[in-house]
Amino acid sequence: MSNPRQMHLNIFLRAFGGHMGAGRLPGVNPYDTVDPDYHIRFAQRAEAARFDAIFTASASGFLEDIRRTTFFGLDTTALQSALAMVTRQIGLISTVSTTFTEPFVTARQLATLDHLSKGRAGWNIVTSSGDAEAQNFGQDRILAHELRYARAAEFLEVTQKLWDSWDADAFEKSAARGVIADPEFVREIHHAGEWFRVKGPAILPRPPQGRPLLVQAGSSSDGTAFAARNVDAVFTNQADLAGSRAFYAWIKAEAEGFGRDPASLKVLPGLIPIVAATEAEAREKKDQLDALIPRDYQLDVLRHSLGLNIDGLRDTDPLPPFPAVESVNSRKGRFLMLKQLLDTPGITLGEAIRRLNGLNHTAAVVGTPAQVADEMEHWFTTGAADGFNISAPSYPWGFEAICDLLIPELQRRGLFRRDYAESTLRARFAA
Repeated sequence: MSNPRQMHLNIFLRAFGGHMGAGRLPGVNPYDTVDPDYHIRFAQRAEAARFDAIFTASASGFLEDIRRTTFFGLDTTALQSALAMVTRQIGLISTVSTTFTEPFVTARQLATLDHLSKGRAGWNIVTSSGDAEAQNFGQDRILAHELRYARAAEFLEVTQKLWDSWDADAFEKSAARGVIADPEFVREIHHAGEWFRVKGPAILPRPPQGRPLLVQAGSSSDGTAFAARNVDAVFTNQADLAGSRAFYAWIKAEAEGFGRDPASLKVLPGLIPIVAATEAEAREKKDQLDALIPRDYQLDVLRHSLGLNIDGLRDTDPLPPFPAVESVNSRKGRFLMLKQLLDTPGITLGEAIRRLNGLNHTAAVVGTPAQVADEMEHWFTTGAADGFNISAPSYPWGFEAICDLLIPELQRRGLFRRDYAESTLRARFAA
């Protein structure tokens, strides 16, 4: 008899927390985001809770008004390499853009992380999203969306060639010939494409996993096609159950269209569980966070993420029409999720702000451990998710509540592991 299907749960390590108001809670210290001890405590607590992996996001510039941004922090691959030294089993998923670096550098960085962690590395493949990032690399404007994904496809091809340029037993076979590395077993790749020319080989042995776990978070047509063809897990932000079910069915069908087993692509919607011993306490915590969000932050979301001209509007005025998705050149996934949440005929500015509700384009569930687990189980068992990319609403309270209250409830139901069984991250995801 086969083991029952269980959820994959990653924990998203982000500044302050997943709720927009978390950075304004009393006692928050912004310097925690660069404090190694802060990250070590988080990683070890996440491992004790048996999360599949720690996921860290990254950008190459401030994507929002710097006065309100929560998107900053340490280099994610360097941070995950440090966390590899203080953990033993939890996966370590680092975000690296294919737009502002080179495949040789990235292949080396991620192979290094895989060696340091003994097979626990993952790569969240992003294409970056804003002119502010491009302007840190000598460019005025970021590449067009379709060009970023064309570059990403070749970038991934080159990194895989570099990882495969070493036989797994290259040292042993070379030693039998009296050399350290024989060119038959450590091969030049001689890649010459539209975007890259790379001689190779890689300058360190093949990663323990062969390649890191590959994940991707785009929800645009280009992004989902890239994910369906190439990656092992896709992160997605959906406004509700119906949207997640539709996305789940669509991207699994896309994967099958590329000749893949749909089960080989795991779909992990983003989720912010706001959990407490009682529903009243959980709602009180959410209300506390909601009250800390400056109104102009919510207005900036409407302006910059959705491209809406709301200047001069009152709360009772209807929102202007949403732009066509084809006109959006940055963060299309976020645009689509927010459009799904807000694109209701006649919706007013005030109602839009209420629906945004501080959740940073990620769905939330508020309640007791049983209530939150009920909702997660419903998504998991009705074709909406293979697991979740969890954001704690705040640190430390929101994160500790997830570890202490929600995880045990999921374990009690048999929906989540009580201990680690696999030694590598790819094996954990059956990739």
